[in-house]
Amino acid sequence: KVTAENGNEKKYKIIISVEDLNPIKVTIDNEEYTVVRKNNDLIEKLEHYEETTTKIGENDIVAYTNKTTNTTLVLLKDKDNVINYYIYDIKTNTYSKYNYLKISNVTLMLTSPSKIPAKYNKYTKKIDDKEREILKLNKKNKIGLIYGINITTGYEGFYQYDESEQTISKYYEDEVKLYKSEVESYKKYLVITVVAFSFMTIIAAIVSLLKEKKK
Repeated sequence: KVTAENGNEKKYKIIISVEDLNPIKVTIDNEEYTVVRKNNDLIEKLEHYEETTTKIGENDIVAYTNKTTNTTLVLLKDKDNVINYYIYDIKTNTYSKYNYLKISNVTLMLTSPSKIPAKYNKYTKKIDDKEREILKLNKKNKIGLIYGINITTGYEGFYQYDESEQTISKYYEDEVKLYKSEVESYKKYLVITVVAFSFMTIIAAIVSLLKEKKK
């Protein structure tokens, strides 16, 4: 904190990079990363995650856990000194980039679905200043599906994203299928009713013409 002669104060934040003489290196997709041992406000902490420590080899490093999803996050630094959160699987000693999306009070840990709903295609859309994978019936459609795990409830599945309103809500796939099935049933009943009504009208017209002919 620096105070000028007129009493004005100005704060400066100084970040000092200290060389790690014994760095922990990991490789992900042929790219080398360095494990960050302590956060020290290097990156913003995430909501719904509790700070703790975990062991990598013989070293204790900072980690963040979410008991609902049973996920452990660690910090990795790339060759350009950019730090990001990565999911650390303690059993297999593997790492994967942590991707999440937060809209209003819903936070999703983004994952890939095992199966894509019929007639949906993959597109990319900039959501929350990042390119996201979204499933839509067509490119112009403003409603799409995003797959992930709700980190507060633990529910895993599709969520419906409204581009116009920028809102996200749970996608009730079974209910949608039931609704479509009911609509198809109503269409069939409507066609049958129209055909039956048309047939009765024709019969009535024929009977009327026959009566007129007899007269």
